[in-house]
Amino acid sequence: METWNLARGYRFNLTDKKITSTGILAINSAPNAAKIYVNGELKGVTNSNITVPPGTYTVRISKEGCTDWQNTVTLKGEVVYSHEAVLFPKNPSLSPLTNFGVMKALPVGQADKVLVFNSNGDPEKDGIYLLEGNTRRLTLLSPLNTIILLSSLPQGLDLEKTDVDFSADYTQAVFTFVSTVDNKSYAYLLPLGSTTTEPLDITNSKNTILAAWKKEKSNTLRKLLETFPDPIEKVATDSFKVISFSPDETKVLYQAKRNITLPVIIKPPLIGTNQTEEHRTLEVDNVYVYDRKEDKNFLIPVDKTKFLQPSPSPTPELEENVEPLAEVTPATDEPMFETDNFYSVNVQTYIQWYPSSRHLVINEGKNFTVMEYDGINKQSVYSGPYSEGFYTLNSNWKLLILANLNPQNNKFGDIYEVGIR
Repeated sequence: METWNLARGYRFNLTDKKITSTGILAINSAPNAAKIYVNGELKGVTNSNITVPPGTYTVRISKEGCTDWQNTVTLKGEVVYSHEAVLFPKNPSLSPLTNFGVMKALPVGQADKVLVFNSNGDPEKDGIYLLEGNTRRLTLLSPLNTIILLSSLPQGLDLEKTDVDFSADYTQAVFTFVSTVDNKSYAYLLPLGSTTTEPLDITNSKNTILAAWKKEKSNTLRKLLETFPDPIEKVATDSFKVISFSPDETKVLYQAKRNITLPVIIKPPLIGTNQTEEHRTLEVDNVYVYDRKEDKNFLIPVDKTKFLQPSPSPTPELEENVEPLAEVTPATDEPMFETDNFYSVNVQTYIQWYPSSRHLVINEGKNFTVMEYDGINKQSVYSGPYSEGFYTLNSNWKLLILANLNPQNNKFGDIYEVGIR
C-alpha cells in the first residue's frame, strides 16, 4: 500500500505525522542536465521528477550558456505537471550555406527548401536555384539544384522583382517577372524538381492557374480542420484567417476575422494540461494559437501591423496583359479560406512554427525571438546582421538567414545557418 501511495503522489509528513498528497514536477530539457529551481531554490537537474506539496510555484530551468526557461505552475495533489523546456544558446553559431552572393531568397512553404536567386553578371550561373534544407556549404558548382538559368528566359526580365506563387504541394511555382524593356509582367510555370531550359509562358492563363491552386489549398486547410472538434471547425471556417498549422498538425496559428467567443469543447478541462491563461474571446485582427488536443486557445503577442494588412490592389500597368482572376466555385457551400491574397507580404517572413510544434519564431525587425505556442517564455535567439526580407527554419532546427557580413566587398549577401539549437 505504501508503494501505491508513493506512486500516486503521497508522502509521509513528519510535522503532522500523517500521509498527505503531493504534486509532481516532471521536468525534462533540451539540452539535458539543466538545473531546476523551484521558488528560487535548487531542487535538482533535468530530467527528473520533483515532489512538492500542493501550491503555486515558480519553476526556472537554467543551464550555463543558454537562456533560462521559467513558468508559474499551480500543483494539486496526485497531479503530475510535465514539460520539456527547450533552452536556446546565448551565443548562436553562424555557418555559411552559400558563398556566391544571393540577390534574393524565398522559403518554399514548410518544405525545408529555399529558392535562391543569383544575378552576378555571369550568364552561365545567373538564375534561380533550389537549396535543400540539409545541404551544407554549397557553391554554384556543387549540388544546388538549378531551376532555370536567366539565359533561358527572354532578355530584360528582372530577377529582383520576381514574384513567386507555389502550388498546393509545392512541386511547381508560377514565376512572375517584370520586364525592363516594356515594364510589363510575364509569368512562367516552372517545376521545382528539375531544370527547365524551355520555360512555359502562362502570362495569359496565370490567374486561372492561381485560382485553381487557391482552391486546392483551401481544400487542404478544410481537411486539416476536419480533424478538429466540430464546433471549432465551424467557427474556424467562418472566423479564422489560417496562417499555418504546426508541423504535427495538432495546433493552428491564425488571425481572428471577427469578434467571437470560442465554444468550450472539453468539460471539465483535462487534468495536468497547459496552465497558461486562455483567450477564448477573440478580437478581430489578433493572432492566436488553438490546440485541439487540450482544447486551449492562446493569444500570441506579436506586432500584427507588420504583416496582417490587406493586400493593395494590383498595379494596372503590370496586369494589363493578364486575364481577370477566374472565379472558382468551392467543392462545398462552405466559404473558401483566404490563404494567399490577404497578406501584404509573405507571412513566413515574420512568423513561423519551430519544428518542435511547441514554439514560434518571430522576426521582430531588429532580432529574432522564440516563444512557446501559448505566448510565454519569449527569448531573443539572434540579433546579428540579416536581411529582413528572408528567414526560414530547416529540419536541423536551425535558423536560415540572408546576410551580407562584408558589404564593402560584396554586392549581395549569402545564406547562413544560425545554430539556435
